[in-house]
Amino acid sequence: MTWAYTADNRTAELRLIAWSIFNKTSNLFIVLIIEEKDGMVKHNPNAPPAYGPERIKKEGQASFVIKNVTFKDSTIYKCLLDGETGTGDEEDSVEVIITGMLAYSASLQITVSHQTIAR
Repeated sequence: MTWAYTADNRTAELRLIAWSIFNKTSNLFIVLIIEEKDGMVKHNPNAPPAYGPERIKKEGQASFVIKNVTFKDSTIYKCLLDGETGTGDEEDSVEVIITGMLAYSASLQITVSHQTIAR
C-alpha cells in the first residue's frame, strides 16, 4: 500500500510514521511497523507472527509492502503520521479484500492517498 505525504521539514514536523493492521478479534488496530524520526524502521515484536519482518516491509517514503499475500490478509490497514507539537496528526486507512490468488507469488501494493502535514 502506498502512502505519500509532503512536509517542508520531516524531522521538525513528524515524530513517527506507524503502519497498523485491524484485528477483527479484538476490534483494535495493532501496530506492525514504526519509522522513527531518525528514519530507523522497527517491527513490532508483538505483532501477529504472520506479519514479521520477513513478510512485511516499509518501502520508499511511506509505502507498506506485504509479500506472499493470502486471503487472510483481507482486512483494514492504517498509516499514521504522528506530528510534532504544533503540527497535526494525519491518518488514513484502506480495506483490502483479496478476491483471488495469482498463479505466482506477488507482493501487494495499492496506492491509497496523498497526505499533507497540517500546520
